[in-house]
Amino acid sequence: MVRTQLRKAFAVWSAASSLSFIEVEEPTAAIIVSFLRGSHGDGYPFDGEGAILAHAFFPGEGIGGDA
Repeated sequence: MVRTQLRKAFAVWSAASSLSFIEVEEPTAAIIVSFLRGSHGDGYPFDGEGAILAHAFFPGEGIGGDA
């Protein structure tokens, strides 16, 4: 179900831009979607309901640019 919704979202972005999206399972992909909880290795743990539930980063090295 989540994968279907992500595909629909990327299709909307493709239709509204000159971008195209191809699903791959490689750690070097340009866009990586993750569903994580608690401490997950980036120094910004998700701490649950009513607090930090998601985050994104400006473009840069490593996880820079990730949402």
